[in-house]
Amino acid sequence: MTDPFDELLERGLLDPPADFVARVMLRLEPRRTEPRWRSWARYSALVGGALFGSAQLLTFALAAWTAGAAF
Repeated sequence: MTDPFDELLERGLLDPPADFVARVMLRLEPRRTEPRWRSWARYSALVGGALFGSAQLLTFALAAWTAGAAF
């Protein structure tokens, strides 16, 4: 039993056109470089959020410990 995809590959129906790579490369936009201050702002927001989340977790753990110790 033969696979229908193997038959298509043997026929050559799946071959890309000769200028396929050139056409695709023309449609791609160049990568824009990001200003340095924006990357610093992004990383500082990430670190600040991580610190705030860690503080929230520690506060929850302390509250759970305090409530558990009260009983």
